[in-house]
Amino acid sequence: MEKVCFKTDDGLLFDTLKKALSDLGAFDVVRSGGMLALEDKGDRVVLGGGRVLKKPFAVSSLVDALENEVVFVFAEFAVYPVIRKVVSGDRFVVLTEIESKLLELLCRAKRGIASGDMMQKIFGCKSASAAKSLSTHLHNLRKKLSRLGVKDDLIIIAKNKYRLNF
Repeated sequence: MEKVCFKTDDGLLFDTLKKALSDLGAFDVVRSGGMLALEDKGDRVVLGGGRVLKKPFAVSSLVDALENEVVFVFAEFAVYPVIRKVVSGDRFVVLTEIESKLLELLCRAKRGIASGDMMQKIFGCKSASAAKSLSTHLHNLRKKLSRLGVKDDLIIIAKNKYRLNF
């Protein structure tokens, strides 16, 4: 079960949002692979990626914002695909668009993902040049993550599929 965090002292707001989001199916996004953080600040709600919704807001606005706020959490690291950051405490690294897409694919692929499928989803084709590009981007991603103290074997190949090892 994935975590859904919402900090508020306003029980009515929490219950209303919980029901509205459940009814609209927004929690399917959360269940697909991450943790969602919302914080009630009185006159506004702050989403995990830093986006602010001023009260009152339409539930549809919140649902639209939430679709872009999926956060993947592993060990002590949080991955924010939309803003292309990986955060650990007060440190972070900024990813390229491709690195962010690769890491998001790996976070979503619980049982791993074949390199051909990764190439197709990222580059739209499976070719020798796409394979070389995939290898280069994975190398760069590992290098950036190591700056945050992520172990070298976080991204592994097992049974001909890439997956996260945590």
